[in-house]
Amino acid sequence: MKTGNLFFVLLSVLSLFSCNQEKSGVNQLSQSDENKATIIIQPFDEFPENETQTIAVELTKVYSKVTINKNIPFPSNSINPSGKRYRADSLIKYLSKHAPKNTLIIGLTNKDISTQKGEIKDWGVFGLGYCPGKSCIASNFRLKGKNRAEKLYKVAIH
Repeated sequence: MKTGNLFFVLLSVLSLFSCNQEKSGVNQLSQSDENKATIIIQPFDEFPENETQTIAVELTKVYSKVTINKNIPFPSNSINPSGKRYRADSLIKYLSKHAPKNTLIIGLTNKDISTQKGEIKDWGVFGLGYCPGKSCIASNFRLKGKNRAEKLYKVAIH
C-alpha cells in the first residue's frame, strides 16, 4: 500500500464519529449528554476478553459509565459478497438498532472490515462511525507492530 493511501486510511479512521451523516435518522447525543452517556462495548465473535477489558479500562478514564456486553455473532447480512470481509456500515446499523437512549455502542472485532470508498466497493478499514450516530465499529485486524491494544483504543475512542 502506498504511503499516501495508508495516511488517508488512518486519517479517515481517526475521525470515526465525525466522518459521514448517518442515514438511519438516529439522533446523536449532545456534548453535555455525551458525558453522562453509557458507553457499551460490544465484542463480536472471538474478540479476546483481555483486549475488551483493556479498552474498557481506558474508556473509563474518559467516560464514567462503561459496560461490556458478552460476545455476539456477526449478523448474517454483514459479510460482503466475497465472504472475506465484514461490512462496517452494516455492523454500525445493527449496533445502532440495539442502542438504548443515552448510550453509545462501540463494536470490537478481530475480523477484517470494509466500507465503500468512491468507486471501490470493498475498502478495508480500521474502523468506521457516522456523525451523528450512536454506534461505531473498530477492528484490530489491520493493526500491526507494538501497542496494538493502545492503537485499537485510539481507533475506538475516535
